[in-house]
Amino acid sequence: MANDELVIAVIDASYEEGGRRKLNCADAFKLAERLKVALHEVSRVCNERNIRISNCQLGCFK
Repeated sequence: MANDELVIAVIDASYEEGGRRKLNCADAFKLAERLKVALHEVSRVCNERNIRISNCQLGCFK
């Protein structure tokens, strides 16, 4: 998968709340599985685009 496609998919899956883009943790897992990419690739795009992970399943991000 091309990086541009992944970036677009992550942005499309995220939402804006309080002036910040967020991506639900469970949705990040589903997106990685659907796109057949490693979860850390989705995380990398989030970090690069300042998209916050919300509702972390591990409780790491609050």
